[in-house]
Amino acid sequence: MPQPHGHIAAVGVQDIRACGPGYGKVVLEASPSAEFSFSSEAFWPEESYEAAVLSGIIDTIRKRGHTQLIAWKFLLAGIGWDRVRSWQEGYYRAACEATDEILRKIEGAGVK
Repeated sequence: MPQPHGHIAAVGVQDIRACGPGYGKVVLEASPSAEFSFSSEAFWPEESYEAAVLSGIIDTIRKRGHTQLIAWKFLLAGIGWDRVRSWQEGYYRAACEATDEILRKIEGAGVK
C-alpha cells in the first residue's frame, strides 16, 4: 500500500483550569517506518513525563481499533511547560489528542 512522503505533525494541548494543576502540551510527529517506534527530542525543564506521552500514543492507537501497533515512528518533537500547572495526566491527554489527529490523517490517506 502506498505511503505518504514526509511526516505528519500534530499538537495536543490540555489546559484544565477548573481543577487546579492541569497543563500539558506536546508536539508529535509521525513518519512511515518498518515498525512502531517512539523517540524524543523534547527538553523537560523539570520532571519528565515521556512515559505518559508514550502511554497516550499506545492507548489511542488501540482505542481506534488497531489490534497491532501501526508501523510508524512517533517523535516527541517538543513540549510546552508551565512551571506550576504541568502534570503527568495533562501530557497523557495531550498525547492522546495529538495521536488521534495523526491517526485521522493517516487513515484519511488510506495508509494502515
